[in-house]
Amino acid sequence: MNDYQPTSNLRIIRAAATRIGCGAEEYRDRRAAGEKWCGGCRAWHPRADFAANRSSSDGLATICRVSKSAYDADYYRDRRKLRQPYPGNAARWRTTAARHERRGSGG
Repeated sequence: MNDYQPTSNLRIIRAAATRIGCGAEEYRDRRAAGEKWCGGCRAWHPRADFAANRSSSDGLATICRVSKSAYDADYYRDRRKLRQPYPGNAARWRTTAARHERRGSGG
């Protein structure tokens, strides 16, 4: 387990609280209670809701798992619309796309 201790530096706490739109006391109390702010859904969550990220100071990701999953799904869907078939396999791509449309999974 990561033995993360929230900072007691008042300037850092005030800056972080201002950035998310709450008071320094509320920010400090929530951090001490084991909660973390999610930048994706802009809400407080228990620290257990965040994936590990060893490069961050507290060892956790900046967005919760649910927000990350939603972001990844949107990103994949948007990128899939932009992806072009390989020109040498156009016939194969058309048959694969038609098969996916019949199954109802888009094209």
